[in-house]
Amino acid sequence: MMSSQNFEEIFAAMLREANHEALHLELRDFYGPPSKTFADWKAGVDYDPADKFARWVSLVRETTARGVVVRRARIVGTPVSEYTRYLHWTTSMNIGADERVRWLARRGAADLCLTGADFWVIDKVVVYWNHFSGDSILTEVERDDREASAKLARSAFEAAWARGIDHPGRADAMGLADFQPTTMTASARYLLPAKGKPQDRSLPAWRSASAEPNRSCRLMPVACE
Repeated sequence: MMSSQNFEEIFAAMLREANHEALHLELRDFYGPPSKTFADWKAGVDYDPADKFARWVSLVRETTARGVVVRRARIVGTPVSEYTRYLHWTTSMNIGADERVRWLARRGAADLCLTGADFWVIDKVVVYWNHFSGDSILTEVERDDREASAKLARSAFEAAWARGIDHPGRADAMGLADFQPTTMTASARYLLPAKGKPQDRSLPAWRSASAEPNRSCRLMPVACE
């Protein structure tokens, strides 16, 4: 099994080969193994995600400074998991690095043609499949240069992106309203801005599953050759 350091090197090389765009689709409700940053968040430890993930922030800023557009779409179950609440809170560091991030409730993706694995698509031509164990631990990053794979992955990403809402989104729309604690702990911090004023709730709602369905499935290959 590859170490996290190995994967950091792979993702760094991946983004550095991008000239135009890097698209990332996330399909999971937990990414393991449990980390200290996750444990600290649950314990109410105050920290800046941009400091904890400084290498990633630096890499993305380097990438976007070259004119590369970095977009990330996350499909999550609702009500959301504790890990998704944590991920939502840390997303400030992605936005600060000039990523664009959207969220989509999984039920709103029920009729979309998606892939069986998370992935990155680089410049519409190369796919990096992210393979996970049953315990949600990343075990392999597979580079795929096949045209059909790139077409399939990019179509899946764009379908999810079209239905998603920009971060931070609405807490109630993400199923977060039921999780607001009575005390101000780490799990509540992202629901309030830095100065403690109520967060703007006028953001667009999630599109429902009854929105216009994606009918591109019949046009796409059911498997890569």
